[in-house]
Amino acid sequence: MTDTANLGLPFIEGSQAQKHVTHNEALRILDTVIQIAVADMNRTAPPADPAEGQRHVVAGGPGGAWAGHAQAIATWQEGAWTFLMPKAGWCLWSIADAAIFTFDGSAWQMLSPPTDNVGRLGVNTVAAAPNLFSVRSNNALFTALETGDGGNGDARVQISKQAPGRTASVVFADSYSGRAEFGLTGDDDFHLKVSADGATWRDAFVIDRSTGNVALKGFSDAAATRGSLGLIKQATAADPMADRVLMTGAFGLGGDPVMLNPGNSAIAVRPTGFYYCASASDTPAGINGWLRVYYLNASYCAFEYTQASDGRMFHGERLNNAFTGWRAVDIVTNSNSTGQWVTHPSGWTTSIQKIVVGAGEWSAGTQLSYFDGSTWSYPVAFTSIYGALATTQDGAVGARSAYLSYINPGLSNFSIYLSSPNPTAGSQPAGVSVTVFAVGRIA
Repeated sequence: MTDTANLGLPFIEGSQAQKHVTHNEALRILDTVIQIAVADMNRTAPPADPAEGQRHVVAGGPGGAWAGHAQAIATWQEGAWTFLMPKAGWCLWSIADAAIFTFDGSAWQMLSPPTDNVGRLGVNTVAAAPNLFSVRSNNALFTALETGDGGNGDARVQISKQAPGRTASVVFADSYSGRAEFGLTGDDDFHLKVSADGATWRDAFVIDRSTGNVALKGFSDAAATRGSLGLIKQATAADPMADRVLMTGAFGLGGDPVMLNPGNSAIAVRPTGFYYCASASDTPAGINGWLRVYYLNASYCAFEYTQASDGRMFHGERLNNAFTGWRAVDIVTNSNSTGQWVTHPSGWTTSIQKIVVGAGEWSAGTQLSYFDGSTWSYPVAFTSIYGALATTQDGAVGARSAYLSYINPGLSNFSIYLSSPNPTAGSQPAGVSVTVFAVGRIA
């Protein structure tokens, strides 16, 4: 036996001459393998200008002076490369990798750290208290253990705290200064907090753990609320963008409606909301009023219109982008000095009025006295007349009574003929009341 079993150190023979040569060779081997620290592990060719004692692990597929020495420890000694083939279990430190490697008999393997009860762990960084686990990376991935690999396919991260008064949360920071935080902060309700400086924190909202009720903290401060909603409120009062908060005074209750002036059509497609037509075109009767629009799409809108002067209400629709016309939708009662009238949504109207015939308006006839009037006007003019009737009342009986012989209705006025059995004009009733009912259409 000429070498040691483990390190392969040469023995000095008893009769050997120049024993120092063998001894020096053994020292060189010891210098190579004791406290091994190599410059790197990935070279396939030697460096151009190595220093005395410089060591490398020869990578696979080497060439040049290292050809045929893959996995060996190459050492520059006395102007030449020497190679030492490792044995299974040898360990070394790679300066370039800042890691320990072990030789498994065929290749070098990086030594893995312990997997349980690790005091701290840094991934691409140094872990130090209080951050015992630190990761320096642009992205991090957690993926589920699939059912085929023995998992259940779920992926869940749990952060558990010691007691209700403690905190379990996630903090978002700018240069390590906190700006937002969500989680169980100081109690067991869910909080979302924000901070301008990392020191003073304000709750944006809190979700009650028992009821699920959401407390929006910004609404306790009107100015803060407006600021919080600034990015999602309407840009203008007529902004039709979906999912935006209505501006007070736009289409919300409590504000003035959007004005539609001359040049605006009341029946144009526009966003759902409240409008006021001030000389706008295409109103039901050219009368100013309030317009309500119900928007479905570019081809369909429904309209409701209330006239400011009389309160009459109308309904209209735009179907396939064509307006179907205005239709009255309410029963309207009106009156003037002449009488009263009631108009149905269909346009049918009933009027009622009272006229008084004085004693001096009677004419004497051979058999009776009579009154013939032809200039009485209805309270409202009709476009078509269905009919009219009248009744008389003078508070007397017998010879003082007056009788209605006929009524002749027109569109805007009518005539009546009254008669009395007494042929003497001066003896006629002083105030015979005639009540006239008329039925017709005004639109």
